[in-house]
Amino acid sequence: MRIQITLYHPGKVLGNRCGYLHIGGPVRQLPYRGGYPLSLTRKEAPQQGRASLAVLDGIYFIVMLVENVTGQPTAALLETTVTPESVYARIALSLSGGGFRAAAYSLGTLKALHQLGLLENVHMLSTASGGTITGAYYAMRRKFGDAFEDIYQAFYALLEQDTILPNALTRWEERILREDTYKLIQAFADEYNQALYGEVRFGLFWQPDDSATAPFHLQSLIFGATEMYSGLTFRFQHSAFLPPPTGKQKECYVVGNGNVSLSWSSARQLRLADVVAASSCFPGGFEPLVMPNDFFSGNVESILRGRMGSVHMANHVALLDGGIYDNQGIESLLLANKRNREHQHMLHLSPQQAALLQPTTLFLVADVSSADTQIYSAPEPPQAARASPTLQQLFYGALLVVLLSGILAGWLTWTGWRFWGGLLAGLAALGSGILILVRWLWRKLGRTLSNVGPTLPKWVRPRLRRLSVRQLGYLLTLRAGSTAKLLTSVFMRRVRSLNYDQLYRRGGKEKASGEIMTSIIGGIVTDYERWLIKSPKQKSKSKSKKPMKVGEQLAAVYPTIDLAHQMPTTLWWQQDINRLPAIVASAEITLYYQILKRFEEKQPQAGTNEAEVQRRAQVLWDAYQQQGAGSLLPVEVTKLVQDSAYSVEQVLSSIHIEDRNQ
Repeated sequence: MRIQITLYHPGKVLGNRCGYLHIGGPVRQLPYRGGYPLSLTRKEAPQQGRASLAVLDGIYFIVMLVENVTGQPTAALLETTVTPESVYARIALSLSGGGFRAAAYSLGTLKALHQLGLLENVHMLSTASGGTITGAYYAMRRKFGDAFEDIYQAFYALLEQDTILPNALTRWEERILREDTYKLIQAFADEYNQALYGEVRFGLFWQPDDSATAPFHLQSLIFGATEMYSGLTFRFQHSAFLPPPTGKQKECYVVGNGNVSLSWSSARQLRLADVVAASSCFPGGFEPLVMPNDFFSGNVESILRGRMGSVHMANHVALLDGGIYDNQGIESLLLANKRNREHQHMLHLSPQQAALLQPTTLFLVADVSSADTQIYSAPEPPQAARASPTLQQLFYGALLVVLLSGILAGWLTWTGWRFWGGLLAGLAALGSGILILVRWLWRKLGRTLSNVGPTLPKWVRPRLRRLSVRQLGYLLTLRAGSTAKLLTSVFMRRVRSLNYDQLYRRGGKEKASGEIMTSIIGGIVTDYERWLIKSPKQKSKSKSKKPMKVGEQLAAVYPTIDLAHQMPTTLWWQQDINRLPAIVASAEITLYYQILKRFEEKQPQAGTNEAEVQRRAQVLWDAYQQQGAGSLLPVEVTKLVQDSAYSVEQVLSSIHIEDRNQ
C-alpha cells in the first residue's frame, strides 16, 4: 500500500518521503532520514506525543510525533489489519443524457446496483439531460430516507403513464394565454415540479442527514447543464463535508463553473425541477433557460458571479442541455475526485464521512449514446431525363402568370364578374409580393457575396440561375441532412470520444485511482454481431474447450437489447411505450454482463464482497437468460437474490407465484 505522510515538528514542516508500506504490522518508529516509505498528505501537524487519525486510501492510521534518542523527529504509525479494498468500495456513477431512453436506462442501472448490493457504495453521482431526470428524483427521495423499492416503483409508474408531454403542453397553453413567460421549457419545468419533485429546492442536499435507517450515501452530486456565455458545463452540484468557498473559488466548489457561478445561498433557493429542466433543455426542441431570470423572481440582476468571486460582467446567462458539452458527465466526476483528494484529510470528519471523500475505486458510466454503423445515407440524385425548369425560367414564368392574372382580373371586373375578378386580383397581388420578396433576397445574396469578395456575385449568381428546381431541391436536401447529422451525430460522437479519453488517459495522482466500467446500451448488440461473424470452427472450438463464457451467451438477451437501443431521443414514449421494460431490463443485463466479463479475467477471493457480487450477477444473468425477450424482472427479486440458497429456478418460480397471487 503506497501511502503519504508528512513529518512535522511543532510549528515546522521537516520534510517528506515516498515509498511503500506493508499493511497489518506492529507499531513502528520510522526515522525521517531512514528511507522508509513516507510521503506527504497531512495538512495539519499533530501535536507532540498526541495521536490523531489519518485516513489514507480507505485505511485508517493513527499518526503521532515522537522524539528518538538523538532528537531526530520520527513518525509512529499504528497500522490496522485490513483486507485488500474491493473495486466496488466507492463507485462514481455517471448517467448519460438521451431523453426518456436515458431516464429509463438510468433507472435500470440503479436497480441493478441495488440488486447487486452496490447502490449504497455509490459516493458520487454525475448526470446530464435525461439522466438528470432519474438521478435528481433518486437523490431527492433517497435524501428523504425512502427505500429504493418505493423509489423505483414510483418512478417506473410515472414513466409508464407517459403524461409528461400532454400535461406540459397544457401548461404551455396556459402560459401563452396568461403569462409573460411562455417558454415551452418552463412548462416542462412546471410539470416536472408537479409530477416528480413537489416544490423541493436544491437546498435539500445541504440539510443534515437525519435518516438513521438509510443514511445519504452521495457525497458528491452533480447535475450538468451547458452555459452559453463561455461554452462550458454549468454544474448544479453539492459536495458534502467540504468547506465553503472563501474568496477564491478554486479552494472548493461552486454551483456553476470558474467563469459563471451562483453563491451557495442563491443555489439553495433553486427549484429542483428547474435544475432538471436546464439539464435536459436540448437545443432546437426547447428554448434556453436564462439564469437568473427564469429561475428566480424579483430583482435578481446581480446574483451571478465571475472569476474569483467577482460580480459577473453579464447579468444573464443562457443554459441549455448538459449533453452538449459532456453528455456522459465524466469530466465532473474527475474534478470531484480531484477536489476530494485535496480535502480528504480534514481531521474534524468522522471515519464514515472521511471514507466518502476517499478516491473512487470504480468509475461506472451508464451510456445510452448510440453508435450507428452508418450515420448518414445520401439520397439519390435526380434523374436527368425528368424535365425541370431552371430558377430563371421559374421566376420569369411566375412573373408572366402574375401579369396575366392581373389583366384577367381587370377584364372580369369590367364585365361584371366582380367576385371572381376580386379573387384573381388578390392572388395576383399575393404573387407580386412573393416575387418582390424573391427579388429582394436575390439582391441580398449579391450584397452578402460582395462583402466576402467583390467578384463573387458575378461568379455565383449566373450559375445559380441555371440550376433547375429539382437540382436545387437535391442540393438543399443534401446540405440540410448532412448538417443535421453533423451536429447531432458526428460532433456528439467526437465530444463523447474526448470525454472518454479524459477518463482513460488520467494522469498524475489520478492515474492509479479507480478502475473503469462502461455500461453502454448497444454494447451487447455489437459483441453479439461480432460473435455471429466468427467462423464455425472458432465457435466449436470455444464451446468444446471449456464452459461457455458470458460473451457466448448473448443470443437469449439480444432481442431485448436490440429493442431498447432503437428507441429515439425524446421526452415521451407514445408508440414506443413497449420499449420501456426492455430499456430498463437492458440496463440491468448490460451491467451484469460487464461485471461477469470482469470476473472472467480476474476471479474474486472466496468469502469477499466481490465474490458475493459475482454470485448475484450470475443468478440475475441466468434469470434473464431464461426469461422471454423484452421481459423485466421485478424489483422484489432483490430479496430472493440476497439469499445464497436460492437457485435461478427457485427465484423465477417465486416470481411467478407472486405474480399469480397479485
